Amino acid sequence: MGQSVYVLNNDLTTLMVLDQKPYNPQATPIGIALDNIGNMLLCDKKTNVLRIFNPNGVLIHNIFGTGNKSIEDPEQVLILRNGYCCVMDMGGKRIRIF
Repeated sequence: MGQSVYVLNNDLTTLMVLDQKPYNPQATPIGIALDNIGNMLLCDKKTNVLRIFNPNGVLIHNIFGTGNKSIEDPEQVLILRNGYCCVMDMGGKRIRIF
């Protein structure tokens, strides 16, 4: 799997490239969602983290969780109407809500 996420315009030209290598050379981005202000939420399956990028592609937050709140093998992410973020945690066999 690749380590970059390509953000495209409506005409399929590249708007920006989010390279995951600087954050972790083992990164494997898989699930992606956008919130209502344009932040991109990205599940990183291999490193068990949810990364949040602002609309300019700058990393603004990592969500790892700790103990029984950890994320293990995240697959998908979605944003609910109330603004909460749901992550399908395959390793923990649960849906995590942030």
